[in-house]
Amino acid sequence: MTDIMIVIAVVAAGTVVQSSVGFGLAMMAGPFLIMIDPRYLPAPMLLAALVLTIFMTFSYRREIRVRDIKPFVAGRIVGTLPGALLVGVLSATAFDILVGCCVLAAVGASVIHRNLQATPKIVFVASIISGFMSTTAAMGGPPMALAYQNMPRREMRGTLAMFFVAGCLISLVGLALVGRLALADVGRAAWLLVGIVVGMLLAGPVIGLVDRGNAKPYILATSTLAGGYVLLRGLWELSHPL
Repeated sequence: MTDIMIVIAVVAAGTVVQSSVGFGLAMMAGPFLIMIDPRYLPAPMLLAALVLTIFMTFSYRREIRVRDIKPFVAGRIVGTLPGALLVGVLSATAFDILVGCCVLAAVGASVIHRNLQATPKIVFVASIISGFMSTTAAMGGPPMALAYQNMPRREMRGTLAMFFVAGCLISLVGLALVGRLALADVGRAAWLLVGIVVGMLLAGPVIGLVDRGNAKPYILATSTLAGGYVLLRGLWELSHPL
């Protein structure tokens, strides 16, 4: 029961972050879920994230930038295929190092190109990386959030939510095709959904805080922490094998 309470708490925290800056659910909850039970990733987390992003898409439906859906879906498919094939082939350590490097590289590019705009080409490239990271580690938010960091906050939340709905579905189909989606994953996702509901109820004040300031520092800081943590975890496991 203690583990379940921790699961609900960390998912609620991740939901608050995602509700306010547009991403962060898997990034916040993922490390704790892996320690409690690695089977919570990637499929159960993707199923839970799908529910949250459907709700956010509906909430921000008037602010969505629909024209970017084509480059997003194209890039997501391109990134999902190799990710699905590599699940179960590469070690968790290799995935950690690869995903961490991708996130930190994206943050570095964002700092260098401060006026980065979400052109169709940028959306396509970010979607490839997002598709790969989501399918392998259920952590596809940072590349897309960095691509949209200069967008108005409500438009960013709505657009990212729409993309993540499509992205979660594509990743889940990819996992199903390679036999990595089972009925047991639905049961695990049910516990995560409790945390989703709790987080949505608590997110209001944090959303107001972010809306009163500049969201970009929150995006860069959250992405850096996520990428740094995952990379350091992979390097630690590499240097201290069991």
